[in-house]
Amino acid sequence: MSEQNTRHEVIEQIVQAAEKHFVSGQPYLLSKLGADLGEAVRVIKGSNERTLANFIRVNLADNFEVILTGKHGNVQAVIPKGADFQYSSESPTVANPRFHSRFWAAFAVPSSEKKRWFSIDNMTFVDSEESPGEGFIEIESCFIAQETQSDRDDFIKESIKSWLSKHKIDQDKVIASGKRPHPSQTANSGRSLLEYIIDSLDARQLSNTKMSLDVIATLLGKRR
Repeated sequence: MSEQNTRHEVIEQIVQAAEKHFVSGQPYLLSKLGADLGEAVRVIKGSNERTLANFIRVNLADNFEVILTGKHGNVQAVIPKGADFQYSSESPTVANPRFHSRFWAAFAVPSSEKKRWFSIDNMTFVDSEESPGEGFIEIESCFIAQETQSDRDDFIKESIKSWLSKHKIDQDKVIASGKRPHPSQTANSGRSLLEYIIDSLDARQLSNTKMSLDVIATLLGKRR
């Protein structure tokens, strides 16, 4: 299959997904659209446009507009050309929930070239081409904040909301209990230094902490 045909198929996928979503009368969050496109996002990342927003602006300018929406006007979404959609939450959520630190980190730590997988059962994430095992769910790259991401907290919150909705996961399962394990409980557990660091930081500290990929790889490789 030629690159041009593949590109055309991705455009068709976007049009079909958007038309289906717009029945709700709300903007289509780019994080959700990216998740709905699945593997097609890889085609977009390999294109000249590089991002989903730019891909839509270049190839579907006559159909859609990319706008900024959300409480602080910093969340990207798609609307029909010339429409005046206003975004509002479709379902009630816990007000300003405090997510488990390792769950938050799975969306806050910049991703590598590999896929990211998260286990709700043991609250750990792994970057790997293949699933590490039963119980691990992929966090698609469109949900992960990159180093240059502006308004990181708002982006991560929207990504978490969309990811939980996509996989039909109850938010209560990833809310922090407020209890941290005693050091004696985690000693010699075989966990990586990165996991210890993540457990020691709150959500705000995690969102403001930046590490290069080589440092992340080093910390993941060192275990206690």
